[in-house]
Amino acid sequence: MRHWIRFLAIIALLAISSVVSSAARAQTYPARPIKLVVPYAAGQGTDVAARFIAEQLSKAIGQSIVVENRPGAPRTNQCRSRH
Repeated sequence: MRHWIRFLAIIALLAISSVVSSAARAQTYPARPIKLVVPYAAGQGTDVAARFIAEQLSKAIGQSIVVENRPGAPRTNQCRSRH
């Protein structure tokens, strides 16, 4: 009998913890605008295509997307975009 009470208590604890953790995960993601980095100068074909894609994607997911142009060496862009 004791084993069943302990078993039921553990099951109840697991059920409560799963409800609490799902409530914590219900926050909106992402909290900031999404940043789309284009490794070429503004005004070129890749910039125009990225802005078109960002606009359509923004409408589809309901989240704002910012297109950021970063011309330069690829490694330089990677180092700066981590912030």
